[in-house]
Amino acid sequence: QGVFCPKPETPMHASGRMVRDWPDGRGTYFNPNCSFMVWLNVDDHAKIICAAKGSNMRDVFEHYIDAVQALEAAVNKAGYNFMFSDDLGYITTSPSNLGTGMKCSVFIQLPAMCDHDQLPALLEQLQLKSRPVAEHARANLSAWTPQTREVYNEGKLGVSENDLVQRVCRAADTLVACEKALAA
Repeated sequence: QGVFCPKPETPMHASGRMVRDWPDGRGTYFNPNCSFMVWLNVDDHAKIICAAKGSNMRDVFEHYIDAVQALEAAVNKAGYNFMFSDDLGYITTSPSNLGTGMKCSVFIQLPAMCDHDQLPALLEQLQLKSRPVAEHARANLSAWTPQTREVYNEGKLGVSENDLVQRVCRAADTLVACEKALAA
């Protein structure tokens, strides 16, 4: 439950005709515990999602890299390649995904921080964005509350996948420390 791809509703998707004939030609593949998923033809041709409960980002990241390499090898074996530019990185349907094309996110409960007026400035300083957890993702969170936030990297261009993950991990540590200080 909660792993099926939601229909994109943005003007970009509509103007690019990316939602025509929805849901024909789309699909979701996932393993039994939903820690690995591939959405096909939703935002891009393929969106790889690796997830785990807890704080071991290293294992999740290694799983993600293995999955990307396996998918790329299968695409290459079929005689195709992902579109890639030395200047822009992976070419995707959305310019916001140029570069690594990778979004690294964590779900954090921030009851005190959500009410604090300095949260947006802190996130900007950390080069991150935050939003409420999407409804389709809530089913996979055991302790979801309205103060649970998805915190994720803002940019993907000019930075490596490893740097993105490290940035998000350091920022999560900072946010948790701030949350504890505000709650004390």
